[in-house]
Amino acid sequence: ILLVSAPGAGKTHHMSALRGRLEEEMQFDIHEFDGSSDILVTTALAEVLQRTMTSQSMQSQKLLILDEYHMLSDEHKDELFEWVRAKLGSELRVVLIANRSDSKDRERLEQIRPTGASQVKVALLQTRLSRLRIQQVMESRGNAERWRPAICDWLVASRLLFGEESVSLRLCDTLEALLESPEPRGALIELLLHRVPTVSRTSAVDFVDAYLQHEGFRRKTAFGNTLLGFCFRVAMQDVQSDELCSFVEFLSLTPKAHEAPPAVRLLAWACYVMNAKKTWDLNGLAAMWSKRHLFVDQVNFPFELAEEALGY
Repeated sequence: ILLVSAPGAGKTHHMSALRGRLEEEMQFDIHEFDGSSDILVTTALAEVLQRTMTSQSMQSQKLLILDEYHMLSDEHKDELFEWVRAKLGSELRVVLIANRSDSKDRERLEQIRPTGASQVKVALLQTRLSRLRIQQVMESRGNAERWRPAICDWLVASRLLFGEESVSLRLCDTLEALLESPEPRGALIELLLHRVPTVSRTSAVDFVDAYLQHEGFRRKTAFGNTLLGFCFRVAMQDVQSDELCSFVEFLSLTPKAHEAPPAVRLLAWACYVMNAKKTWDLNGLAAMWSKRHLFVDQVNFPFELAEEALGY
């Protein structure tokens, strides 16, 4: 099982609670490993897993729980699946816990899935933090009611643009404290860069400026006229229902999108949202199309350097 959800959603807590039942009621011999461990710098993953699974227990059924799976490199993930493929069956179950997954992870799961009759079952369980769940948690924690809508807007818009990794229930208190400050802009930019270190400062600044303008912290200016500002406005169309694919999910479901330039991919996602919501901002779309956008291409959200008008 590959269990995926945003940080702070309770994956590890759930597995810890479930562990007691599995050990006591089903007599599982359970072993855990942290995918972010420094030991992988000097030791092969297969060797580490073999050591981890060694025990004197007489229980026949073993369960490996590998937390922080998303922290493994592609090479380590491939090594992990080779090791699992050789051992998975009636004597070994495996649960991988991750904050995010990508198309390669889904390919690995499909490759390990048996084709004929087999006791081996493979599943991807993917959840996310909905606006409703965020509201419920803030209400139970006692977050100030005046800031709850703005906190939800940040988390939903961040998810839609940057993916599940950018959101966490742990951010509710942090965002409330920042929004209460006289000038939250700088701290919000640093918060976003910390949560999503692969985005550029240009993107972070544009996102935060568009967000503060939307929430009424700043008067309407040219902040929303950048590509990220436009995409933020488009994301706001789904901010209440919170039902559409994020940009990252959109890419995983449309593999050929990676063949297009980064700006075209972002505008394609924007068109997907506007079409789903039946609310088109054609002027904004045309304005974004008439600019030259400079990116360093990478997996998921591209690294934006700058944008400039083409003069027409």
